[in-house]
Amino acid sequence: MQEHELNKKMCLWNRCYLVRNGINASSFEAFPVRPRRARSLVFFGRISYQKGFDILLRVAELTGLPIKAYGDWESEQMRQYCEGLIGSKGLDVDFCGYRHISEIEFRGDMLFVAPSRFEGLPYAVLEMAALKIPVLLSDCNGHRELLLEGDKLVFNSEDPQSCVEIIQSLSPHMISASVDARAKAALEYSFERFVGDLRRCFR
Repeated sequence: MQEHELNKKMCLWNRCYLVRNGINASSFEAFPVRPRRARSLVFFGRISYQKGFDILLRVAELTGLPIKAYGDWESEQMRQYCEGLIGSKGLDVDFCGYRHISEIEFRGDMLFVAPSRFEGLPYAVLEMAALKIPVLLSDCNGHRELLLEGDKLVFNSEDPQSCVEIIQSLSPHMISASVDARAKAALEYSFERFVGDLRRCFR
């Protein structure tokens, strides 16, 4: 009983705060071009098991679409596995290394895909939402925070075939409805709110 009471005092639940990621959305200009038909897939982030890069390779195999990958390898083991898959399947993958999102030249035939197996709420997805860049998201836990009911640019995590089906059914209306809704949701993750939440922690 005494141990239980001590644990309650040590937890200090009334001093626990949620601090959301924050971006300076006002510094972004909306991406002026929206793809009508994807001719290439773009991966942006750390190349790792968590981020699901190997899942995207399966999507490329099923669609025949090339991939541009912006990011660094998390481990040599992941690199060897993916390079083996690329070689055995004859996939077209261009590894561009890490780039800031502002350094990437966007084209209307590029479709960003975030195939993560699990996430917090990644900055890259928030930034692309603010930019109104169409991103096909896996339905992992962190991504769901940006998704509103009816968002169609979502596929089942770890299911490449469901991703392929969405790519093949893309329409201008589907894209516009999703990116506009996500841009509004991204406003909830402003840098000002982030700073305000941090300040609360130290009062």
